[in-house]
Amino acid sequence: MLEVADTVDHVSTIVEEENEERLKSETERRDSMIIEITEKSSSKDLTAVTLLFMSCGYESITETLVSAVYFLSKNPKAQEKLMKEIDENSHAELSYDSLTKLRYLDAVVRETLRLYPPISRLERECVTDYKIGDVTIPKGMKIYVPIYALQRDADYYEQPEAFDPDRFLTEDGRNSDSDYLNFNTEESEKPFYPFGNGPRFCVGMHFSLFVTKLCLFKVYKNFQFRPTSNANVSNYFYFSINWGFF
Repeated sequence: MLEVADTVDHVSTIVEEENEERLKSETERRDSMIIEITEKSSSKDLTAVTLLFMSCGYESITETLVSAVYFLSKNPKAQEKLMKEIDENSHAELSYDSLTKLRYLDAVVRETLRLYPPISRLERECVTDYKIGDVTIPKGMKIYVPIYALQRDADYYEQPEAFDPDRFLTEDGRNSDSDYLNFNTEESEKPFYPFGNGPRFCVGMHFSLFVTKLCLFKVYKNFQFRPTSNANVSNYFYFSINWGFF
């Protein structure tokens, strides 16, 4: 706990110093939204938001990377296909644009996020009384959308428990969506909400996708993975407070 407290204090100090410098700066462009946030928020609020961004970003990326490596190690054909695509593009300048052009890499990330989304559910509030069959959901009631379950629903996905990146590709090898970068689509016939949906979807989506793809590119450019005899991961999702939060 002492290490956690020291980390929070360290981040708090950095946030306070950066905020003071930003407010004093006469050359830095003064963004109205930034001014509104920094001038009206306490240092504790800013520290809390900073820690939240850091934890959510790193944790979700780590979980996706670990899951992707596991699935690929258990599916050598998919791993070989990914390594071939990376090898064919390894001499190009590595940038955001070049990474987004790697279709199979994108499909691997999508399929990983389908099976193990970083958020397992969406929380919404009913804005008006809504009737489903004989059940009426009253206005103001909290509603939880089970992303994890929906993305493994056999009504929408063939062999939903199987790791198959090709399900996100068309016959010509391109991604199935008209805009393959659009994870937050309401036109899709299949539920796919690894970063939420609607106007309040995850603001860190593009950052998370970029870092995830960058890491996978670097790793599979140099390494190939094989599972051990006891490499089995449970498909059950559950909540735990063993590690706590800050």
